[in-house]
Amino acid sequence: MPHEQAYDQFGMTIAGKIYGRDTVEWEFVQIVEQGLPADAERLRKILSLEPRADVSHVRSALANFRLPYKDDLLRVWKADVASGCLKLIHGLRDFALLWDAS
Repeated sequence: MPHEQAYDQFGMTIAGKIYGRDTVEWEFVQIVEQGLPADAERLRKILSLEPRADVSHVRSALANFRLPYKDDLLRVWKADVASGCLKLIHGLRDFALLWDAS
């Protein structure tokens, strides 16, 4: 998901500033080599990302990510509203905001 990637990039930026990129990479490689399969794929992906301290792009990235699912999401959410079941949209008043990249 776009927000996860952005937060991983941000985390790598902070960890790199505190410990140094080489140390962070070495730690990740050690975890992967110890055979922790649940973490290995994600850690490899994180290592391939460019560190980034700015997360201001997350909203637009999420809006773009959701765009192909817009019609289906609106249908499900409108059905929830009509049935009185608001579990998926609790607190959301304007569905259009989900596709607002600003």
